Amino acid sequence: MKQFNSVAGCIALLLALVLTGCIGNNRGEPEITLKVSLSTSDSHAKVKLLNQSSTTFFLQIESNGAWRIEKEPSISSSWITLDAMEGKGNQAIIVKIKENLGEERSVVLKARIGNSTDSFQIIQQGQHKPSPQPDPEPAPKDEHILGDLNLIELPRLAGGAHNYFITHYLKDGSVNYSLEYDTERRHSRWVAFTFDKNNSKKVTKRSDEWDWDPKVPSQFDTSDFFRGSGFDRGHLVASEDRVHSREANVQTFYYTNMSPQRGPLNQKYWAKLEDLIRSWGRDNNFRDVLYVAKGGTISDNLIEGPRLKGTMVIPQYYWMAVVAQRGSDYQGIAFWVEHKAHPDNTRHLGKAIKIRELEEKTGLDFFHNLPNTIEEQVEMQVPSTILWPRL
Repeated sequence: MKQFNSVAGCIALLLALVLTGCIGNNRGEPEITLKVSLSTSDSHAKVKLLNQSSTTFFLQIESNGAWRIEKEPSISSSWITLDAMEGKGNQAIIVKIKENLGEERSVVLKARIGNSTDSFQIIQQGQHKPSPQPDPEPAPKDEHILGDLNLIELPRLAGGAHNYFITHYLKDGSVNYSLEYDTERRHSRWVAFTFDKNNSKKVTKRSDEWDWDPKVPSQFDTSDFFRGSGFDRGHLVASEDRVHSREANVQTFYYTNMSPQRGPLNQKYWAKLEDLIRSWGRDNNFRDVLYVAKGGTISDNLIEGPRLKGTMVIPQYYWMAVVAQRGSDYQGIAFWVEHKAHPDNTRHLGKAIKIRELEEKTGLDFFHNLPNTIEEQVEMQVPSTILWPRL
């Protein structure tokens, strides 16, 4: 479960450079080495395609000496940025690529150490070019892939022809949220999204435009499952989580984003917990990005019965997994909540657990697209030992 995985962006093959410079070896000084890698497979390909969408991923530097990176052509700086172009020792660099609304474009990233150099090329398809198929690591067998597999907030996919992995985009090319929908259980396995300085803004109101998800065949439509069931149509990505645009809010009313929740949970304690997470997401002083995965349990041993309409599972528990990133610092927390009414004075800290514990309870692999060292760190943090405002 702890292999080093690719991160947000359509990069799924390892592009590795191993540079060795013999600096001062005649004087008996140690050899200086540098390793630069994108993503996580064992391939040493030097070229990788991206689709036209904006994306973010990590460039992993492993070095025992001083290194620097150059971009060719230099004009590529208008659409690709690295948060560090030089340094010393090991470092995970954040690479951001803007949406491409023009023709196909490319950049060569040259890594240098001493007199040695090596390079790799990134090619981003343009607006009028067909996007490449997602390139997962490894490809989930038979699953319908309709989204960006390398987003940092994603849990690992389950695979199987009955599952649909979907990323809902907005018209400006930005990611709204992603989900994995199980058509046999008529319920999402999870949803995943982020808060940043742009999508955390409050611009619009709740739309109430209920509709079936256009990315999933209508034969699986659950829009008539809830009436008279005694359960709320519980948003997984909350409507209030996506009020930076009307388009973003409308997408939260797709029925693939709904879970059959009891009103006393949905309208009270769960709503309070969502308010807490949202307060972190809207605090620009607390986070650069807040990564969130949420869901209800849908495995056979963690559901209630009978199913709605004989098909839709009813979760026994609801959960959240959260990672806050500010600069090079990351911290993680998870929540595990039984599907029942909770006292008004219930403390959030009492529902907080380590992300690793949530993995053990759910069988999911969270934030697997983070670099190994960061993933391990955030999954093992004890909630009471980390500063989480208002927890």
